[in-house]
Amino acid sequence: MKRKWIASSGLVMLGLIGLLWLAQVFSGLSVPVQILNYDPRPPGETMVRLQLETTGESLPILIDRYLFADQHDGSWQDDSYRSQNLGEVTAYWQYQQLIPNRSATLERVVIPSRTEPIADRPGWNRLVLSFEPYGSELVAEYQGHELQPLTTLLANGVWRKPRGDSIAEVPFRSSPASANTPLFDQAGPASAPAAFDGRWRVRFGDSDEPAVGVFQVGKHSGNTFGTFLTTTGDYRYLGGRVDGDLMRLSTFDGAHAFLFHARMQVDGTIAGDFWSGNWHHETWTAVRDADAALPDAFGQTTATGVGLEELAFRDLEGVPTRVVELLDAGGAPARVLYLFGSWCPNCADAGAEMKRLKGKYGDKLTVVGLAFELTEDFERSARQVGLYLERHEADWPVLIAGLSDKAKASAEFPVLDRVRAYPTTIFLDADNQIVAVHTGFSGPATGEAYREQQKAFEGVVEGLIGP
Repeated sequence: MKRKWIASSGLVMLGLIGLLWLAQVFSGLSVPVQILNYDPRPPGETMVRLQLETTGESLPILIDRYLFADQHDGSWQDDSYRSQNLGEVTAYWQYQQLIPNRSATLERVVIPSRTEPIADRPGWNRLVLSFEPYGSELVAEYQGHELQPLTTLLANGVWRKPRGDSIAEVPFRSSPASANTPLFDQAGPASAPAAFDGRWRVRFGDSDEPAVGVFQVGKHSGNTFGTFLTTTGDYRYLGGRVDGDLMRLSTFDGAHAFLFHARMQVDGTIAGDFWSGNWHHETWTAVRDADAALPDAFGQTTATGVGLEELAFRDLEGVPTRVVELLDAGGAPARVLYLFGSWCPNCADAGAEMKRLKGKYGDKLTVVGLAFELTEDFERSARQVGLYLERHEADWPVLIAGLSDKAKASAEFPVLDRVRAYPTTIFLDADNQIVAVHTGFSGPATGEAYREQQKAFEGVVEGLIGP
């Protein structure tokens, strides 16, 4: 009898906890129950596939919402679109973007979010998913409470991105998704994937510069990963699929929305299309070439002989500061001055590399950044650069050097013959004499090229530090 009574009491307690949980969820009341460390709703209600309406085919993005508990740090509350006070713990809804990478797994990137009541539309709210480092956001409007399926909250909306002094908008719509949902639906009847796998010599229609395409295709699934390497940087992680003679790849990182189509030709070459957002389209072609390579990135940009002594730009507080003062501050034998933009994903990869080099060489290496931003609004530029530095936990100084327009940047920085790419990395000795200039950046999506670049950077730095 005693055991039955204990079992019955346990069931009653579990039932009461369940009722308290439901009461809290639907009423917002504070109840002292233990928080679940997962979202109890069906997976299909916590993930969606957004389709950005480019001028080509729709560009897919996977978005996930999950529940987590935080007992100590309340700072998430400002960036989360909903919080629940559950006694001693606070639970937050948070969003993630799921990005396919070369190892066929999903990289989860947290997206800060918020809701804003729409004053002139009672009962309606605006949900904003913010890609803060790039100043862009996904915006949707919904009616009713916040615990609706994600497909309802993000049924449709727009991606807003700054472009110069204007804001571009790309509409999106959504559909239910799960962890097994592919980026692209199958195109047509099932057929064996064409031989896109490998290395290709690429030409983009609007550019005379060489490029290299590197693609990996699953033998049976058709799932595809790859990137394009160019003289200014790479296109970062691209994911997609191959259906017969059609390959589709895309990426979305908050700064860029890239969509690639490729058709295998009878002669084994590729003819393709490339869309960026809904504002740019060009064609591209490719020829298989296992030895395809870019020109040496250390040989593209040269120093003019103009010294750094007279160059001064404003720091993030608006104080005019000479570049050489920052380079000389630590007396390091090796110095790096890199030109970047907070708006530039390749520059985000370069920032991670600067962090790695600083961690490896410590006080023997000084890093200084010169930021070339999208607008002449200094306060906005300083704010965005501050987010960039916070993202990389950077401890190096940065000056706001001017606009990202390369012709204007070249005029502001006459030390180089031209500013060809963001980032551009300049290596200097203890006398602030330039010993090497590296144009562009090959990020981690490029695999071996990225690792070789890291070795090259280390070689220059160690040559300056000496034995």
